[in-house]
Amino acid sequence: MLINLDFTKKINANLTLDIKVSLKDYKCISIFGESGAGKSSVLRLIAGLDNVDSGVIQIGETTFESTKDKIRLKAQDRKCGFVFQHYALLPNLNVKKNILFGARKEEDKKDLDSIVSLLKIGHLLDKSIYKISGGEAQRVSLARALISKPRILLLDEPFSALDTDLRIALQNEFKMILEKLNITAFLVSHDIDEINTMSDYLLQLENGRIVRSDSLLNLNKTEFNSFVLYGNIVAFEDSMALVLCKSITLKAFPKGQNLKIGDRVKISQEGERFYCYV
Repeated sequence: MLINLDFTKKINANLTLDIKVSLKDYKCISIFGESGAGKSSVLRLIAGLDNVDSGVIQIGETTFESTKDKIRLKAQDRKCGFVFQHYALLPNLNVKKNILFGARKEEDKKDLDSIVSLLKIGHLLDKSIYKISGGEAQRVSLARALISKPRILLLDEPFSALDTDLRIALQNEFKMILEKLNITAFLVSHDIDEINTMSDYLLQLENGRIVRSDSLLNLNKTEFNSFVLYGNIVAFEDSMALVLCKSITLKAFPKGQNLKIGDRVKISQEGERFYCYV
């Protein structure tokens, strides 16, 4: 999918977004930066919750917004699924009704069973929002976004309110779901480990501008002081581990004992050699 973002937007007296990037065939693009850099504002502009001052937003074959061509699709016509940090579930509706609230049209509701099965939340459907855990609430939030058959998924720090173990589990779970459904996503995150787990491209913002833009694989090869590559051991060959990361298999020397097939490991580079470790 082609993604073309080339726009400006004044957010407040101290921040003006000036975004220029064109991407193709990346599945999860992370937007990284300090608080106030404009990360969530970029998602809101893509979704149509705010409008650009000038420029263009194009997702796939669809132009969401173009000031030159006087195009400005309404938010509901952009077909973006939004997953928020604090779930944004409706407390007066049970889980099932919260999910169905996301359906854009009646025929979308027929996908309820398959989405619920994929996310393993069938046992929650009749429960009150007050009776489910944070991890369950985030799965419900994703289900609500998916039932609308989104063109693109926008994830605004979706795991930051969860404890570490649950956050790691959901990161891996969401990544597998996105791959299975073949949906492109933008992920806003402060968490480098989360970015490494879920993303294949990084946009780093500072004061509303992109200061770093590259694939995670390229960044990890050249900047291991800032970014650590993650992968899973799929085999051993002689004294080396074969580690699958970002759809590429790297040969790495194990550091430490008892590494086995299936282990999730970090990869670092020393000279021309890769090393893997827990």
